[in-house]
Amino acid sequence: MIRSASNADIGALLVLAEAMHAESTYARFPFAPDKLANLFLSLIAGRQDEGCLIVIEEEGVLIGMAAGYCDATWFADARVAGEYGIYIRPESRGGRSGVQLLRAYVEWCKSAKADLIQAGITTGVALERSVRVYESIGFARTGAYLEYRGD
Repeated sequence: MIRSASNADIGALLVLAEAMHAESTYARFPFAPDKLANLFLSLIAGRQDEGCLIVIEEEGVLIGMAAGYCDATWFADARVAGEYGIYIRPESRGGRSGVQLLRAYVEWCKSAKADLIQAGITTGVALERSVRVYESIGFARTGAYLEYRGD
């Protein structure tokens, strides 16, 4: 089942977020659960056209989440939607859950009147497979996201 998150989900959302953090390139930074809990609470309490926190559950257990925002862009009179993170637990990947969650995120973006819907994969986890899933529902590659590792 896919639904909007509630305050009662915060604990389970933090478990998902910590798992996402641990398997990502961001694991080199300390996980900050209080900071993330505040973001989650603000998304739940905020205006529905400014942010979303969507969860997917199976048999009462949260297996994934999508957190996003929609705001005016700095360079034009247009609203751009983006995501803070979209995540499915490893043992729940490979089925329909990821596609369902992405579609729910896109539907929220449309309901928030986004002129441009963006999503990306910056965690380094299953990059090409994830890109194929995104492309299968209508996303297109429009650039690259690079991390400086010079000095």
